[in-house]
Amino acid sequence: MEESDTSEVESPPVQGFRVLLPALLAGTAALILFYLSSAPTITWIHDSQDSGELAACAFTGGIPHPTGYPLYMMLGWLATHVMSWLEPGRAMVMLSVLSGALAAGIIARTSSLAIRLVWRKNEVSPAMAGWCGAAAGAYAAINPLIWSQSVVCEVYSLAILLQALVWYFLVMHLECCEREDTAGSQGKLYCLWFSIGLVIAHHLAGAGILLPVIIILLMCRNGQPIKNLLKAVLAVIPGLLMYLYIPVRSVANPVLDWGNPENIRNFLQHVSGHQYQDLIFGVTWVEFIRRVDTFRAGDYWGILAMILFFTGLFAFLIRPKRCPARALPIGIAVYMVWVFMFASAYLVTDFEIFYYPLAVMVAVAIGPGIVLPAMWLARVHRLLPWILYLVLILTLVTTMNHRWVDIDSSNPELNSAGTFTYRALSELPDDSLIIAGTDGHLFSLMYGITCGITHPVTGERIPPREDMDLVGSRWVLRDWFRENVHVRYGADGSLQFNSDNYELLPALRDLIDQNLDHRPVYVDGSVLAMLRAGPGTYEVSPTLALFRIVPEQDQ
Repeated sequence: MEESDTSEVESPPVQGFRVLLPALLAGTAALILFYLSSAPTITWIHDSQDSGELAACAFTGGIPHPTGYPLYMMLGWLATHVMSWLEPGRAMVMLSVLSGALAAGIIARTSSLAIRLVWRKNEVSPAMAGWCGAAAGAYAAINPLIWSQSVVCEVYSLAILLQALVWYFLVMHLECCEREDTAGSQGKLYCLWFSIGLVIAHHLAGAGILLPVIIILLMCRNGQPIKNLLKAVLAVIPGLLMYLYIPVRSVANPVLDWGNPENIRNFLQHVSGHQYQDLIFGVTWVEFIRRVDTFRAGDYWGILAMILFFTGLFAFLIRPKRCPARALPIGIAVYMVWVFMFASAYLVTDFEIFYYPLAVMVAVAIGPGIVLPAMWLARVHRLLPWILYLVLILTLVTTMNHRWVDIDSSNPELNSAGTFTYRALSELPDDSLIIAGTDGHLFSLMYGITCGITHPVTGERIPPREDMDLVGSRWVLRDWFRENVHVRYGADGSLQFNSDNYELLPALRDLIDQNLDHRPVYVDGSVLAMLRAGPGTYEVSPTLALFRIVPEQDQ
């Protein structure tokens, strides 16, 4: 009798572990893949020019460029201090690795749950649903949009994880609605809105996820809309409160304080990305059409994955009208159109990165897209589905091997960001002022000055250079920068800037002229080009990485 009782108690956890095992394996495989191909520290690979600034701000508790990324900054501070044996840049890379691996595992589980929405237990076994979901997670892991951002210090790996969480709780909610589990659906609904709050706390642009969520929930016609709306607002608030990190840290006067968002005006301009608003839907129609014309889904997913995706959407649509699963393809289609339009019309060079929500949605639908043809093939012969599974495995392996060469960031010799920063800081004298025009140069130098830099090949290290000042060329047009110079340095400080000019070139000349008589001033190539494009010029002395403005007495 005692043995019987023991088996009854132990059975559910074992069964639960077996159900979760495929997703755990998918996440573990992604973790290994991302770790082996991850960058050793900050880098410029895969459009990660911001990595130096993000790592420096996370480590020092600073404020990065808009929209501030409060959730990412808090997690980054935790990562850089918990993994204190690693260089801050490497610790931030590991945060991306872990985020991407968790996203792959959650996508795998979400896809398997989506399968259970379409087919009941007597039609598809939990094992089949789990392993087909794992294949979807694998497809997500090797997608270049996810893989490339999970191996560098950037904000997108965490954004992908948060998007995956939203879809996970949304599908969980639909499953509870299917089973008419009111209590369970309400709990999942609260988790869903809490996850949306985290998405918004990471970046306001992520609020686009509200489109599919609202559409799907309305189609499901869940009762008590007013009560559910109040719960949604309450659940989102914890995420929004994370934005308090930005003014709180700004008041503390951190070393890096982009935007000086300690008052209401600066705070709202910072978190709304006010200075970038002209870039949103900022491309011309000609450029927009060119981007649309050059979009190739096969480059991101491959032909087989796209076939499975559309098959998965079809599998949702063939369910009875009252089935919650029928709402998923509608929400997915609307969100895909929004993401595609937003990214393609965004006036930045790395606009393709903003397609990342597509990778999550496609992967979630791939699981059902595998099951449907497998069931059709099984009706012909029970061995035919195994041929499909074999083709899937071979496709995953060959695609991973093919993309490895382009995405692998682990080779130290590829780290030109580290090499540039090491060269610059090793040759600059004390009390130098550096003016950088490109994000890659500016943010890499920001990292080296605040955190130190290790040569990626030789391993030699330069400690932080706190004696230096660094200025982004376009900061001279911002009131917050002028305020920071006045408050932090005062009238007799090392950094001088008092100018009535709000045109870029005259303001830059004012900055150089006011500092050149008492400290060395260096510029990068883009700033030098701007200076030479205007009337008059400066004599310069080239160094390994920068150009020194030569004072008149040295000419």
